[in-house]
Amino acid sequence: MMKMFRITVDECIRIGLENDESTRIKLTKLCYHQLARYKIYSVYKLCAISHAAGILANRKKFFKRGFQPRQPYAARPLLVAYVEFKVVDGMLKVQLGNRRYLLTFH
Repeated sequence: MMKMFRITVDECIRIGLENDESTRIKLTKLCYHQLARYKIYSVYKLCAISHAAGILANRKKFFKRGFQPRQPYAARPLLVAYVEFKVVDGMLKVQLGNRRYLLTFH
């Protein structure tokens, strides 16, 4: 799941660079429908877009300060979602979509 998240973040970064956009709302309008080919839960798509917007905003700050940044990419997949995580009987329950869940001990 984290590998797929990293791929979606990199795809959002690529779309943002092509269209010269770094704001979350405009990036969402550009990326969301193109991410439909990835079979992940929609909350994770929005999180990937938000993560990509942060990376692109930091890149823009580097340019303003006179630095030459490297090619942006998702170095660490940082999945932050505010819904769809539950703790059931001491196990972390993460929704994967289509009524499938990943159960892990914490």
